[in-house]
Amino acid sequence: MSKVTEGIVAEVGCPILHKAALYNGRVIIYNSKIVAIRVKMILADGGNYFETRYFSAWKHPRQVGDFQLPQIIQEVTGQLTVPIGVFIINFNDTSLAYEIC
Repeated sequence: MSKVTEGIVAEVGCPILHKAALYNGRVIIYNSKIVAIRVKMILADGGNYFETRYFSAWKHPRQVGDFQLPQIIQEVTGQLTVPIGVFIINFNDTSLAYEIC
C-alpha cells in the first residue's frame, strides 16, 4: 500500500453515491486511511452552474452517518465504513471544519 498521505491530510473531490442519492463530496484522507466524507449542503445553480442536474444536497445539517466503502477500497484500506455528513475532525494539534463551495 502506498504511503502517499503519511503524516499529511489530503482531500479529494468525487461524486458519492449514498442511500440512492448522488452527492458532490470530498474524501478526507490521513495516513493512508479515509477519515470521513464531507458532502455539499448547498448546490450551485445559475449562470454556468447546474449542480442540481446531477447531485442532491445533503439535508441533514450537523448529522453524521455511516458510509459503506466500496469493496476495492475496503481491501486497500482495511476499512468497512467511514463517517459521512457534516462534522469537525479533531487532530492532536488542530481541528478541521469547512463548507464546500
